[in-house]
Amino acid sequence: MSDDERPADRRIPAEAPETIHVTYDWSVTSPSVAVVETVARAMDREPMAMIPLHESVDPDALDALFQPLPEDRSPTDVSILMTYAGYAVTVRYTGDVTARRADPGRTE
Repeated sequence: MSDDERPADRRIPAEAPETIHVTYDWSVTSPSVAVVETVARAMDREPMAMIPLHESVDPDALDALFQPLPEDRSPTDVSILMTYAGYAVTVRYTGDVTARRADPGRTE
């Protein structure tokens, strides 16, 4: 993925310097890929250098959670919190992914 194709990230200010927030378009990037990319950015690594996501969560189940909802449900009804590679990661139906270091001493 070129830098032009990457979603913009935001580092959350002073109170959480090791927190990163990225907004994705689920029609372009799957939630499972977004988790790996976001944590890789937070760790300043390439996504391919990360531990496999399936060691923390079932990627297919994660992607299935964020399929389009019936019209009677609000997109804000769906979110998940998980730990991956030492980061607490929140994924929301809106496309928001936030990663915060779960254990400051852990790097992977």
